[in-house]
Amino acid sequence: MEPEIIQQKALELFSKHGTQAVNMDCLARELTISKKTLYKHFESKEALVYSLLEQVIEEWGASLDTILQGKKDPVSRLLAFELLRYDYLQRFNPEFLVKKATNYDSILDLQDIIKEQVSSIYYCLLEDAKDKGYLIECLDIHTFIKTHEMTFELFVEKCLSNTAQSHESFKHLVMLHTAGIVNQRKIDVWPVVEELLGNRNLVFQ
Repeated sequence: MEPEIIQQKALELFSKHGTQAVNMDCLARELTISKKTLYKHFESKEALVYSLLEQVIEEWGASLDTILQGKKDPVSRLLAFELLRYDYLQRFNPEFLVKKATNYDSILDLQDIIKEQVSSIYYCLLEDAKDKGYLIECLDIHTFIKTHEMTFELFVEKCLSNTAQSHESFKHLVMLHTAGIVNQRKIDVWPVVEELLGNRNLVFQ
């Protein structure tokens, strides 16, 4: 059996039940293979979970490069980055990515790297947009990032699991927070939001 098939089934089970509730015996039964075959590809459950996170990061990196190398204005890149985060949270249950894997040190380290990367990229996008006059002059970027992350985390905790409401909740809770710092004399932010949503194959549609 190809390791990609094992990863696909593992991601499905981990996202639904969390890593603690799914052991290698359960995964082998779901795949109708022996544990020996399973351990041939992944020496432990931790190694399997780590490989899934690496896969997510690789896909994330490719999508991120497309945004950062785009020729859109700074606000469009900033909002596209916001939507990319939402997209990945919709695809990969945060219970699996954040809470349920906390007993693995190597995975915690990898998650810290991801968080640092997100913060760094977000700061650079905000700084670029402000330097070019697309954001209000009085904006304190560090303070905004702290409050924005609180809003984002609140959205994940309260709204993300309800797919029927999460689309509009994200748009009007998280995106509205970003729209509030945009220099409206420079750019009308909501047509930009609608254009991005229309051009992406996200679950907003």
